[in-house]
Amino acid sequence: MEPIRNIVQNFVYATNSSEVTTSIINGEVVMEDRCLINVNEQEIIEQANETAKNVMKRAREKIISKETEIVQIMQESKI
Repeated sequence: MEPIRNIVQNFVYATNSSEVTTSIINGEVVMEDRCLINVNEQEIIEQANETAKNVMKRAREKIISKETEIVQIMQESKI
C-alpha cells in the first residue's frame, strides 16, 4: 500500500460531481446547495437556446448553399 502524499489531490480525484454541493472560487462562494448564486440560470439557458438556433440556421444555410452549388454543377454537366 502506498502512503498518501498529497491529501488534497487524492480527495479531489476520488470525488465525483454528485458529491459537490458548494463551490468557492477565489474566496467567493459561487454555488451553495447545488444552486449558482451570482448568475441568472434562466438567462443563461435562454442565451444558449438562442445561440443554438443561430448555429442551426447558419448550418442550414451552408447546406442549402452547397446543395445549390452541386445542382448547378450537375446541370452544367460537369459531373
